Amino acid sequence: MKAIVILLAMLLIPSSVAADSASDQLLSIMRCACDEGGERVFSDKKSLLDCECALGQSMRARIQAFMALQSAADKESKDAQLSFLENLMTEDPANERYITYPKHRHNSLMKNTLCSCGCGKMALSQCPLDCPWSPVYQRRFKFLLGLGFDDAGALGNYLKHANKVHRQGKTPLTMDDIILNQDKPLSWLFPVIVGVLAVFIFAGIVIRRSNRRLAALRQDSEAGEPAISALDREMLSDELDDIGG
Repeated sequence: MKAIVILLAMLLIPSSVAADSASDQLLSIMRCACDEGGERVFSDKKSLLDCECALGQSMRARIQAFMALQSAADKESKDAQLSFLENLMTEDPANERYITYPKHRHNSLMKNTLCSCGCGKMALSQCPLDCPWSPVYQRRFKFLLGLGFDDAGALGNYLKHANKVHRQGKTPLTMDDIILNQDKPLSWLFPVIVGVLAVFIFAGIVIRRSNRRLAALRQDSEAGEPAISALDREMLSDELDDIGG
């Protein structure tokens, strides 16, 4: 039935309408995949926008037909694009290989976002294998980043769904609740305080050593030992000048 709807849409809707900017954006973040000897081979250089093989053209036509049936609001919010990608993964999890996304940002989100399903305040990347929530957003973060969401936008999507799924009837989570390892407003003050204390401690040690040395020299002088040499006097003066200046 789905295939019939897509086919009718392809026939009835002009290609100029189907190939709108929302379709092009989705096509641009998906790798070209071609059938070679019964196996799909994904390209790291081509997207579905310029995929010339039969499999690539078929997927491109499918996306354009799907997007042509979506509302302008859903395409603007990118709910339509996300819906297509989610459905595509439901058909075959291996379809995730189509998606291109910034891996370093994805890793950061997984490591610094709280899992909201009760994994003991762990990050999504640390959840046990039986956690159903972590794999959902491991995949969805890829979609969101690929579609051009910034980190705040991706976290906003996570927060909305986390509250909807896990916080019904409870106090909703806030952005501060789900972001782990974030700098606190006065976090910069701690290293400054440590540095100042280190300077005072070092200065105190130098002063004590200088005072002990001076006292020892005075004792030697009073006991009839040779008086402080000119070199020792100069070194001691330099130490005291360094401390004072």
